[in-house]
Parts: sequence; structure tokens; C-alpha cells
Amino acid sequence: MKLQRDAHQVRWLEIRNVGSSEIPPFGVVEITGASLEEPNRIVLTVQLPTEDNATFVAFNSWHPVPVAKRGLGTLDSPVFSRYYASGGTPAFGQIWGVENGLYELSPGYSGFFIYGAVDTSREICLVDRAPVSTYKPYIDFKLEGTLTTGLSEADATIIAQYGPGTDSTYTGTADIIVKNLETHTTSTYVFYADYLDRGRALHDKDNEYIIVAMECE
Repeated sequence: MKLQRDAHQVRWLEIRNVGSSEIPPFGVVEITGASLEEPNRIVLTVQLPTEDNATFVAFNSWHPVPVAKRGLGTLDSPVFSRYYASGGTPAFGQIWGVENGLYELSPGYSGFFIYGAVDTSREICLVDRAPVSTYKPYIDFKLEGTLTTGLSEADATIIAQYGPGTDSTYTGTADIIVKNLETHTTSTYVFYADYLDRGRALHDKDNEYIIVAMECE
């Protein structure tokens, strides 16, 4: 498999590693900004992903990028990406995505369509940015217990799904976990609700959803 030759078919941009760990070959990285280093020379600043299902991401080339050093990355797709081997071997048609704290795409998340060309020795595969229709939708839920501003999550049941696409794994009255967080990255608990109160949540990972609204009484 002539990865280096094939990789030149995408458009490469200069990247600088502003994180605290070395970026591995073909790693997915979170874009933190861009700088104009000199006239007509734009450099993307990147780091280890800090958010699940992140979309502002790029992919490293076939060379590692040490901390504070420059390399090449791309926003184009399809492109080769590292995959999380402990999550299984990717297969054509699956949807994988960015997981907080990993340079590899992981199952159970959304954002990227698997084409194949799996290289198990390098733990890479060919991926493409997935259409919006593959993303999991908003859901309406009812609580199976009380939720206070001191609790980070609660059990709930799906009662309806909305948005492009459906999540066939969790239909009807499937049990889920709703997370009472203001954002993905904080521990601020914002909602208070009683047993059987209803709300709306956005898919986070697996059968977990982040609350975005609760009914008012």
C-alpha cells in the first residue's frame, strides 16, 4: 500500500502542534486557530482533540509532529486516519468520530464515514467526512427519576426523535442516560427536574445524551 504517494492527492497545509503531546502519523487533530507567520504563509494551530464528535479537525500527514514543531495536515477528504484499535476494526459503511483525548477515530461517535483500505499494522483506514444525515438526532425524553443541580446525570426514556437521520439502536421506549452538563468540558450542573418531567437532549456517545432543555412548570 503506497500511502505516501496516494497521500499527495490531497491538499496539505502547514500545521503547528500547540498541544502537550506528539501528534502521530495520520492522527486526527483539533484546530485551535490559525496564524499568519509571514505574508502568504498561513499556519493552522492544532492539538489533541478535547471534545467528543468535534468537527473543527484536520488530519496529520505520514510524519509525526513533536510538541511546538511544524508539520503538514489536511482538511480534505477522503483521507487516511488513525483508528482506535480497541474499538474494533473499521468496516465500509460504518460511522466513526472524534473522541476526546484520542488522536484516533472511535466507534460510537459520529462525523466520518469509513471507506475501508484498512491497514491493521499501522491502525489506519480511509475515511470521508460524513453527510449530516448520518448524525444522530435530537431526542425528547422523560426522566425515570429526579434530577437536581447537584447530579451530573440521570436515567431517562426516549419518547421521540427529531432531526436528520434516526438512531435505530434507541427507538421506542429505549432506556438512555441524560447528562446534566452545561457543556462537554465543564462540571456545571444546570437543570432541575422531577420524575417523569420531559426534556430535549443531543446525542453525545453510545446511549448518552446531553440535556439542552427541560420543560417548565
